[in-house]
Amino acid sequence: MENILKALPDHFYCQPELMTQEAKIKANHQLLRQRLSKRNRKMVLRIILILFVFAILCLKLTILHK
Repeated sequence: MENILKALPDHFYCQPELMTQEAKIKANHQLLRQRLSKRNRKMVLRIILILFVFAILCLKLTILHK
């Protein structure tokens, strides 16, 4: 029981850095919703997803070549 009580704050603690990143993401999402049509928002999100996948693949390739 003591271990659970000690681990509880660590489980729910959110680092401040993560909270600021989450706030930035929400602000950018709000800007996207205000300034772009639904079709254009989907296109932007697809581009972001493609870039994210590309970055992961490049990272994997550099790790494999080491």
